[in-house]
Amino acid sequence: IMPSLVGSEMCIRDRSEGHENQEHARKIIMYHRRRHVTALDFKEIAARGFNAVRVPFGYWIVTGPTHGDPYIGPNLELLDCAVRWAGENGLQVCSS
Repeated sequence: IMPSLVGSEMCIRDRSEGHENQEHARKIIMYHRRRHVTALDFKEIAARGFNAVRVPFGYWIVTGPTHGDPYIGPNLELLDCAVRWAGENGLQVCSS
């Protein structure tokens, strides 16, 4: 399942950069993260015969932003969900 460029987190971040209400921008990104990939996606991947998923993530998901980076984090719950959903569907996880 391929994310579209239009709906990517980076696109959302870029559109909100400099926006007066950064809290609103943060809420939009968190909403996107909760709905972009779901447990149903992992079920579908397994149903199509795949045995592994790649879960890419930026360092800010683990550490939070550093050096004034415009990212939102940490958000380890997001990774926990991906690993749990993969396990529930017999999928291995390759993190990067």
